[in-house]
Amino acid sequence: MRIRIRREVIFSILMVLCVTALALAGEGEEAHEVKPMMEVFRLVNFLIFAALLYKFVAKPVKDALSGRTKKIEEALENAKEAKETAIRKAQEYDAKIANADKEVAEIIAQAEKERDQQVAKIQEEMELLKTRLEEQAKAAADLEIARAKAELQEEAARLAVELAEGLVKKEISPEDQKRLVREYVERLKEVN
Repeated sequence: MRIRIRREVIFSILMVLCVTALALAGEGEEAHEVKPMMEVFRLVNFLIFAALLYKFVAKPVKDALSGRTKKIEEALENAKEAKETAIRKAQEYDAKIANADKEVAEIIAQAEKERDQQVAKIQEEMELLKTRLEEQAKAAADLEIARAKAELQEEAARLAVELAEGLVKKEISPEDQKRLVREYVERLKEVN
């Protein structure tokens, strides 16, 4: 199509040059006089040239301009669609960013809540552990006290027995010893 347009344009330019050359050649020395026939010939020549120019050049120029207009319209339509797509994507990204801020706030709130729960749980476990340790320490102390008392009682009893033995040996006769043993055995029988 472009080759055809170029041929027609070249043909039109050659026609213009030919007509102009004929018009100038006809003028010569008598150019000062106005001849009506010559003016009619020039007018007819111009009209023929204009008609030929219109016939051969108008349609290709019109087609070229209309093709160019169509391409421009398509480009504008594509640009409009691209702009709408870009706006839509920008809105989506803005929404995602807004949601991301919201999600970050929710994650932070959840993490703080979990942290508070963990702290409370650890404090509760520490209190339970503290109570158990205090109870164990008290039980161990009570046991140690009881053992110490038992040892003291055993020691006191042993010392009392030794002291009593010493006194008994000094002051109790063998008959008294027999009587005391019998009384002790009878008391044991009563207790059992």
